[in-house]
Amino acid sequence: MRSALLRRFTRYLSRNWVYTARSGLWKGMKRRGGYDFLPFRPLDIDAAFLAKLDYRGKIVYDIGAFEGLFSLFFVRAVAEGQVISFEPVPYHRQLIEAHRQLNHTANLRLMPYAIGRQHAQSAILVCDEMGAYSTIHPEQQARLAAQHRCQEVEIEVYGLDELMAQENLPAPDFIKIDVEGLEFDALLGMTQLIENHHPALFIELHGFDNIALAQWLLERGYGIWQVRDGVAITGDNLPLAKRFLYATWRD
Repeated sequence: MRSALLRRFTRYLSRNWVYTARSGLWKGMKRRGGYDFLPFRPLDIDAAFLAKLDYRGKIVYDIGAFEGLFSLFFVRAVAEGQVISFEPVPYHRQLIEAHRQLNHTANLRLMPYAIGRQHAQSAILVCDEMGAYSTIHPEQQARLAAQHRCQEVEIEVYGLDELMAQENLPAPDFIKIDVEGLEFDALLGMTQLIENHHPALFIELHGFDNIALAQWLLERGYGIWQVRDGVAITGDNLPLAKRFLYATWRD
């Protein structure tokens, strides 16, 4: 309880403070709120892994963009490429727009939708001091609601295949997926994209359908690297598919 109150208080104090980040993947870029004014904060293992990849000239999708900080990193990393961010929560989109304006980014497109299996209206649970964990997944919602002050926000969900056709979106070379429990649904909604274009995938897992998700990717010709433990996922060690997966199509 005390830690939750502290997070809420510090988030309130810093929410309108604009500064140049001194740490994080977005070091050197302008951001609002947070703790990246502190120097020498080491990158998490997943962020350090993302920092090593080559995005130059590529089209990157940031699915579950939250405040847009990873989108800022991708915008800088793609150079003349393009970043398309997907974020269904209106307040989070306001923060993405603020970060875009602060950094004068021209190659970022923002889509106001959640990505799932198919087109639907839904309610996402948003918790005051845990905005990064906003979720549509029923079990995740129950966990959060039991511990935090939350509210439901009506949103629109799309399967990515359908949305790409509707909005004439370019096919991505790389997709980051952080959708708080709906990872497998998001993949099932982009089946045509997976089969036709084979984008690289960086997926944060939340403990739901992990084995089925990894098996599905293996069956479609992807090689999978489990980032936290540094191990390749095969049909023989599927239970190790957890936390962060990097999947690339095997030519």
